[in-house]
Amino acid sequence: MVLIFEFSGGVSEDELNLDNPLGMGGAIAEAFGSLLERVWAGSGSGTSYFPREFKQALQKFAPQFSGYQQHDSQELVAFLLDGLHEDLNRIIKKPYVEKPDWEDGGDLELVQLAQKSWDGYLLRNDSVIVDLFQGQYQSTLVCPECEKVTIRSRYSCNSC
Repeated sequence: MVLIFEFSGGVSEDELNLDNPLGMGGAIAEAFGSLLERVWAGSGSGTSYFPREFKQALQKFAPQFSGYQQHDSQELVAFLLDGLHEDLNRIIKKPYVEKPDWEDGGDLELVQLAQKSWDGYLLRNDSVIVDLFQGQYQSTLVCPECEKVTIRSRYSCNSC
């Protein structure tokens, strides 16, 4: 419901990151905002709306959603959230951020690693999508030959 509130008045021009090379020039955010505005502006129980403009914008950047075949909804949600995030990313110039490694310093260092990793992620990613949907998880790899342990933080959309 919060996401609908964020888009309820349309997407304001100052929220769009048109210069983001990973974004879609604001096209996905504008199409999604128009879709939500149209859906929630319905004036009765019998009102329907065909999201033609949204589908055209979507298939322009994700040709796998062209046509009318059945598609994986998780794939669609992941693409949409990523596209919205990049179109609305508040970070204009993303700095280079090196990912920290765990040096087998115990649990306290692991907690600090997680915080440092998340802080680094936020230096490059800041949008309403990050605020509402993204989180951090940890993966651990153990080399079967030398038994070196590598722990990394990963970021994911919480709906996927």
